[in-house]
Amino acid sequence: MMRQGIIFDCDGVLVDSEELSAQVLRDYLVELGLKLDVKRVDELYRGRSLQDVELDVARRLEGPAPQQFQAQIALRTRAAFDQSLRAVAGVEKLLNQLQTEQFPLAVASSGTPEKIQHSLELTSLAHFFGSHVYSATQVEHGKPAPDLFVFAAQQLGIHPKDCVVIEDSAAGVRGAVAAGTFTIGYCGATNPEELQSLGAHPVQHMHEVYSLLRQKTVAAPTAHRLAP
Repeated sequence: MMRQGIIFDCDGVLVDSEELSAQVLRDYLVELGLKLDVKRVDELYRGRSLQDVELDVARRLEGPAPQQFQAQIALRTRAAFDQSLRAVAGVEKLLNQLQTEQFPLAVASSGTPEKIQHSLELTSLAHFFGSHVYSATQVEHGKPAPDLFVFAAQQLGIHPKDCVVIEDSAAGVRGAVAAGTFTIGYCGATNPEELQSLGAHPVQHMHEVYSLLRQKTVAAPTAHRLAP
């Protein structure tokens, strides 16, 4: 018997990266001839994999994206992160609390494994998760499909319905709800009404996440491991 698994999205939940990423992508899209502002880029692509972004950009360009599209975004994003990336306010305290109480923790992100690990190391959060860091590249369908959350839960050895997911994007919330998890919508930079309408329990600050988790786990403090 063990406590419920807690699965975190990375960008916008663990690391304050969404505005940086949107600015990098917006600048590159302008070079390609797509005139989208940063807010629109964030609305379109928050929570989506680079593969999904490339497919949509190709549609907008009415032709293939540049051959090195994903590599260019990854390179430019890494440089921006090296200079400015920070952890989301209050998340380190939350992780310390959860670790102290022995909640199994995992990351489930649309980013590549390299990007996720780099982000966690830059913000000194990697040690909270160990090897339980999972990317959309490891499953057939990324967010908003449930595949990544189901996979992360399986790796923790816990049924998805016994897991809590913390997400900040519409795509992520859709996937987490479809996986059957208890889904918390972190609305630091997202419309709470939108995430709530998709089935998430919205919160504005990380201390609210801990309070909501405590309420949820009082009634069900343990969860069954999946059969090996």
